[in-house]
Amino acid sequence: MNTITLNVADGSMTERILWMLEHFKNDGVEISSIEDIEDLKLIAQAKQEKGQNLSLNKVFKEFGVER
Repeated sequence: MNTITLNVADGSMTERILWMLEHFKNDGVEISSIEDIEDLKLIAQAKQEKGQNLSLNKVFKEFGVER
């Protein structure tokens, strides 16, 4: 799988890009935001602090994110 990162300053442009990418989901395109990945990292860190020994990859898999 290839990963593409886009930085878009204009919110309306972001919505248009996401709208376009949604049409490729059936072809295997997966859309995830950096914010989502950062949230998953925080969840993994919190679980580890509570004594649960989880790898970040396991947390990604738990939430359906492929890296």
